[in-house]
Amino acid sequence: MARFGHWTWDASSDQFVNVSEECAAIFGHLVEEFKVKCADSIAAIGLVHRDDRDRWTAARDHLREDALSIDIDYRVLRPDGSIAYVREIVEAVTTADGALFRGRVFVRDIADDSIDLAVVKSIHDIGKMMNKMTVQ
Repeated sequence: MARFGHWTWDASSDQFVNVSEECAAIFGHLVEEFKVKCADSIAAIGLVHRDDRDRWTAARDHLREDALSIDIDYRVLRPDGSIAYVREIVEAVTTADGALFRGRVFVRDIADDSIDLAVVKSIHDIGKMMNKMTVQ
């Protein structure tokens, strides 16, 4: 069965608020532990697999700079050493003048999807190669 969770990101304070229990569990934490680990979006990168951090950071920056929603798949490093595959969709909520106010974040554990995890890994490997090509 698919696991879904959610939280809200407040753009002005850079804080994760209203974290669901299922969201925290997907990342391998209880809600209060998750809030400490993700004190802000800079700290949150510590939960992202090192090979996916550049893409995750680029998506976060895109949300902040352009106030546009994002949809990204990445790997999570859980405290027990296991890796979770997640899809994160962030809906940008803006003020009347178009400034980013908050992000409504929906996260899904995609490991139980019918997609073969080898395919998911291959997609991540291709993304990693493409990141290296654009940097050079």
